[in-house]
Amino acid sequence: MKTNMDAMSLRSLTLIHEFEQYIIEHPRFAEKIPYGAQVVLLPVYDKELREYNLRNAQINAEPERPVVHVEITALRPRRSLIVSPRMKIPKKLSANGKKSQRKKAKLYA
Repeated sequence: MKTNMDAMSLRSLTLIHEFEQYIIEHPRFAEKIPYGAQVVLLPVYDKELREYNLRNAQINAEPERPVVHVEITALRPRRSLIVSPRMKIPKKLSANGKKSQRKKAKLYA
C-alpha cells in the first residue's frame, strides 16, 4: 500500500507543478482564485488521482477557508524546449570523458 501511496503522491506533485507553470503563464486565471483558498486539482483523465486529491482535500479542510476545485481535462505530452542541439566530442576523449582506447583498424589485403 505504501508504494501505491508514494506513486499517488508523485502523480499529485507532478500535477501541482504543471498547475503552477500554468498559473505563471496565465496569471489572470490565478486572479480568480480567492485569497487563501484551498485549491483542489481534479484530473478528469485520472479517476484514481482525482479521488486521492478529493480525499486529501477533505482531510485538510479548514472551517471558513474557501475551497476551489480545478478540473484538468488532460496534460500535454512532455517536450523538451531544446532546439537543434549539436554535439562535439574532442578527438582525444570518448563520450564518457576518458581517453579513447580505440585504434585504427588495419586493412588486410
